[in-house]
Amino acid sequence: MKGKGQAIDWEALRERIKEAETRGMRTPGELEDLYRRRARELARAPAPPAAHEAPFLIFALGRERYGLELSALSEILPLPDCAPLPGASPEVLGLINLRGSLELVVDLSRLLGLPREEASSPHVLILRAPGGAGIRVGQVEGTRPVASRDLVKPEGGGGRAVKGLAPDGAALLDTQELALLLREVCHEDHH
Repeated sequence: MKGKGQAIDWEALRERIKEAETRGMRTPGELEDLYRRRARELARAPAPPAAHEAPFLIFALGRERYGLELSALSEILPLPDCAPLPGASPEVLGLINLRGSLELVVDLSRLLGLPREEASSPHVLILRAPGGAGIRVGQVEGTRPVASRDLVKPEGGGGRAVKGLAPDGAALLDTQELALLLREVCHEDHH
């Protein structure tokens, strides 16, 4: 383009526009190929949605391994001494003082109907749910991601709170069912 105050060469501009238009034009054969390619792309089956993958905390209960979604937990700590609650159900170990707040601790083995075995390094998992109780577990192994598509239904059901088995055999607990079981135990203790 010319500098300020100079005349515009309209003829040259029209030629440049015409060249740009013809460069972008396609022959009928080219258009047909383009439409076929686009139709094939649109007709392809969509990719399957990614499976929900969540990190689980894996821990021992007796000789078995269990897991709970990390998002359901607010804290993990070594089992402190519990103050017993007279008249509480057998699942309830007692109360702990957690930074000035009293937390009920329930033995997960008993809650799930498993035989209780003493663990060499027991832990308490404090649940994030409202009124979150603590659950006593054995040794904590660590975390690992598990995709929902990889869960296998356990033979015999695995109990009300087990949602499935991870590929490594750990029984993964259903957070909502676990909360219901805890609510039932806590409700029994208040009557």
